[in-house]
Parts: sequence; structure tokens; C-alpha cells
Amino acid sequence: INMSLGGTHPTFEAGLQPAMDYAEQKGVIVMAAAGNGHPVFGMPMDNDRSPVYPANMKNENIIVVVRTEKSGTTE
Repeated sequence: INMSLGGTHPTFEAGLQPAMDYAEQKGVIVMAAAGNGHPVFGMPMDNDRSPVYPANMKNENIIVVVRTEKSGTTE
């Protein structure tokens, strides 16, 4: 499943958790966007400090996709 979406509020994680658990139980791989930066300011984000869901969820069936710049930095 391609999930090119994300949210930072904990209720976003809570709302997705049952579906993510179900997908994991069925062996479904989920591709999730890492967030790639603040949507208004365009600043890089640290997902360890500001989790983005579903990318930061603990399910083992999630592959997180991140964008890189020519310099090799992530945004």
C-alpha cells in the first residue's frame, strides 16, 4: 500500500493503528512518506523529535521513503 500522507498529531497515529496492524497481520507491505520537511517553511524535519505517522509507527511492515537533495542531505 502506498501511503503518501502523513500527520504529526498523536490522534493521527491512533486512527491509523488498527488498519496498520491489520495490514501487518495479513503480510501487506506499506510504503510511507517520511515527511521530508515542514510543509509551510520547507525546513528539514527530525522524525525522531517530531514523529510523522504512519512513517514513525512501530509496525514491521512499513518501508519509509525519504527524498534526498543533490548534496545528499534529506529534507
